[in-house]
Amino acid sequence: MKNTERMYSLDALRGIAALAVVFWHWQHFFFSGATLSASFIREQQPFYSVFLIFYKHGALAVDLFFTLSGFVFFWLYAKAISEHKTEPLAFFILRFSRLYPLHLVALLLVTAGQALFITNNGHCFVYPYYDLWHFALNIFMIPSIGLERGYSFNAPVWSVSVEVVLYIIFFMLCWFRLNRPLILIILAAFGFLWLNSYYLPFGRGIGAFFLGGLTYYLFEIIERSQRSHCIALILQLLTASLWLFMLLLVYLDLSFDVFSAHIKTLFPIVVLFPLTIISIVLLEMKNKKIALRLSWLGDISYSSYLLHFPLQLSFMLINQYLGGSVKFFTSNTSIVLFFIILLLLSLASFRCLELPLQQYLRKRWAGTLAARPVLQELPQ
Repeated sequence: MKNTERMYSLDALRGIAALAVVFWHWQHFFFSGATLSASFIREQQPFYSVFLIFYKHGALAVDLFFTLSGFVFFWLYAKAISEHKTEPLAFFILRFSRLYPLHLVALLLVTAGQALFITNNGHCFVYPYYDLWHFALNIFMIPSIGLERGYSFNAPVWSVSVEVVLYIIFFMLCWFRLNRPLILIILAAFGFLWLNSYYLPFGRGIGAFFLGGLTYYLFEIIERSQRSHCIALILQLLTASLWLFMLLLVYLDLSFDVFSAHIKTLFPIVVLFPLTIISIVLLEMKNKKIALRLSWLGDISYSSYLLHFPLQLSFMLINQYLGGSVKFFTSNTSIVLFFIILLLLSLASFRCLELPLQQYLRKRWAGTLAARPVLQELPQ
C-alpha cells in the first residue's frame, strides 16, 4: 500500500457503485412532476429479475461512496496532512480542480434541459426547486448542507456537496492530529445515531466517511500482523458468505421479522461495505492484476454519477418530442441504449473534459503548488 497511489479494485468498486445509483434512479422516468406515478410498477423495470438488488437498494451505493472516500483519504492523505506536509490551500486546489469543472458543466446542462422541459410540460423533471436561490447553492457546490428547501437541479450532486464538507472536517482533524480511531468512532456514531435523524445527508456522510477511516486503520492492523494471510482468507470467506446471505435475502425476498429492513439497509453500511473494502484490498495486494481491466470504471465513476441525470432529462425530452410514452423505459432496449451512451459519454468527459481542465487549473495555480513541493509526492 505504501508503494502505490492506486488500488484498482477500489476503482472498480467505485465504478460499480456509480452504476448502481443509475439503476436506482431509473424510476425518474416514471415521475409526474416531483411525484412518482401511482401507476409505477417496480417489477416492470428493464432486466428487473437480474438487477433487482440495484433497483431496490441502489441508494445504498451512495453510502458505499462515502465509506470508500473515507478509506482512500485516510490512506493517501492523513499522514501527510498530520505532519503538516500539505497546506489547506493546496489541498483545496487539488480537490477543486478535480470536482468542480464537471459539476459546473452538468449544472448548466440541467439548467438548460429543465428550462425546455418546463416550457413543454409546465413543471420540472423530478427535482422541483428550480430557482435562483437553489442555482446559487449549486454554483457554490453546497446544494445539500441544510440551506436548501429540497432537491434541485442536478440533485445527485448532493452527496458531492456533503463530501466537500467532509473534506474540511477531515483536513482539520488531521491537521490538529485528532485523526485517532477513538475520535473516528465518536464521529461515525454521531453521524449514524443522531445526525442521521436530524439531517439525513450529513448523517449518512459523516457516519460512512469516518467508518471508512476506521476501516483503513483496521486494514493497517491486519497488514502489520504476522498472520495477515490467514486473517485475510478468513475475512474474504466471511465477506463472500455475507454477500451470499444478502443476495438470497433480496432475491428470494426473505423476511424474518421487523429487523429484516435493518438487515437490508444498516447491515450493509456498517458491516458489509467495510468488510468488502478490506477484503478486496487484501486480495489485490496478493494479486495486483485482479481488477486492472475494470479500473476504467473508477475513472468514469464521477462522470457517470454526475451525468446520468442530465442524460435522463435528455432521454425524456427526446422521447416526448418523438411522441413516445413512458412505457418505452420499461423495455430492455431503453436501458441498454442508455448505458451505452452513458458509458461513452463518461469516457469522453473524463478524457476530453475533466483531465484537460484539471491540468489547466493546476497549471494556472502552478505557483501556489510549487510553493508547496511536497504536494508532488501526493496523489492528485
